[in-house]
Amino acid sequence: MKSVVTRENVSEDQIIDNLQELGFTLNDARVFLALLQKGESTPAELAEYCGVDRARVYDSLKRLTAQHYIEQESTKSRPKYWAVNPMTVFENVQKKLSEKIKISQSLLPYLLERFRTPEISHNKYWNVEGKIKIKSVIKSIIENAKTKLTLIITSDFLTEEETPWILNALVQKILTFKGKKSNIQIILPISTLEMPERIVPVLNDLVAQGAIIFDYSSKIMPFGLYLNEKSFLFIPASEFGTMPIYESGIWIEDAKASKLRGFSHLADWFLLFTREGLLSIWNQKSNKSKGVI
Repeated sequence: MKSVVTRENVSEDQIIDNLQELGFTLNDARVFLALLQKGESTPAELAEYCGVDRARVYDSLKRLTAQHYIEQESTKSRPKYWAVNPMTVFENVQKKLSEKIKISQSLLPYLLERFRTPEISHNKYWNVEGKIKIKSVIKSIIENAKTKLTLIITSDFLTEEETPWILNALVQKILTFKGKKSNIQIILPISTLEMPERIVPVLNDLVAQGAIIFDYSSKIMPFGLYLNEKSFLFIPASEFGTMPIYESGIWIEDAKASKLRGFSHLADWFLLFTREGLLSIWNQKSNKSKGVI
């Protein structure tokens, strides 16, 4: 279960994550929160404020209006929308959840009577949505690696003012590989960051510990990929713009070898595909890229 919003951890990402737990889509949660904060707004204003395509904003407004979470002006030309009082919205949400709990409790015994345990093992596929959940899965993949890690890191995890958490997590993990034959490949858009120099020290630490780092010299990273010996997370970009959006992905834990090989090949393909000057090896000594693959 995702963590619950508290005074200590409250943030827009955390609120949006919790709204998704209650059945909101990611964009619906963004639009609803924007209307709570901004008040009356047009779709164009919401699209700009949320960083969401206007067509998707219209889709969210239709869904939120149908669920009576928001209201709109009766005018046909450029109507404004506003949020319903959250107290009213969540009284209805709680009522619906209470009804669902009663249904599930009464239905469960009859379903258990019909359940047959599968005799063969299956891969555990999960759909991962929201930045907080994605971050949690990436941490798990790094922490559970034995000696192998392949990561294609998207720019949204590298924009923190301090050293990004993902690079610090890698440094700590690689220290546990000492004395073992390891295979660590990391691809990230170093040269397109606004302040790449702030991550230079930690990149040097990673290289010193045996990691091979590649600089992807384009702001448009088509996907993120996080892979260890037994699981992987694949996150395609859902929107491209000044900053691409990576909002959901596929996670397989305890994957079969055949599945892992497929995504290992995807990482290898990415390395080969970017031979034409887009990808270069990070050089620890000069803090610049060295040579094209």
